[in-house]
Amino acid sequence: MDNGFGPDFKRILCGDCTRQDVRDKIEDVSVDSLPVGKAAGFLNKIPGLKSAGSYLNGVFENAFEKVSSSVKRIFGFGNGGKIADDELVTVFRGVNPTHPGFANAQKGIAKPRSPISGHSSPELHNEGITQSKFVSATNNRNVAERFSGHNGVILEKRIPRSGLTTSPDKFKEAEVLIRGGFRGAKVTKP
Repeated sequence: MDNGFGPDFKRILCGDCTRQDVRDKIEDVSVDSLPVGKAAGFLNKIPGLKSAGSYLNGVFENAFEKVSSSVKRIFGFGNGGKIADDELVTVFRGVNPTHPGFANAQKGIAKPRSPISGHSSPELHNEGITQSKFVSATNNRNVAERFSGHNGVILEKRIPRSGLTTSPDKFKEAEVLIRGGFRGAKVTKP
């Protein structure tokens, strides 16, 4: 199973480990056991820096939860360890040579323009304010071809339906939004 990180992601990550091995490792890790968590704990002990340590710990706990849930999704936890074909949706993304993400697109990567500081509003993104945490895609290859132009590329990726955010689709482009983007897409010419 590819999941956007290459076909050998699970094998490279843990060799012949089972889903239970991965689940056990995830549950064994806590924020306090990681270097950033230890740094936050250390800052909490220094007078005048306690608020910085608390802030860092809060930010890191939030990021840790997101990473943990992503790892669980990658390995199929939460649905009995299976990702059925009917839960995967093929999406397309057309990228033209003038787009700032064109170099990444040629490698099968789609990244949001502002993954950290960007907004999280599907409505604003659909209106064209794309400094967000989303990447636009479509279920319609013809729409992707329109965005790629003659010299661009089209990314094609199968993504779990649960990884898609509904777009208001004001412009009737069969648009879907993907928080955080994706990697490992098939790259083709229009």
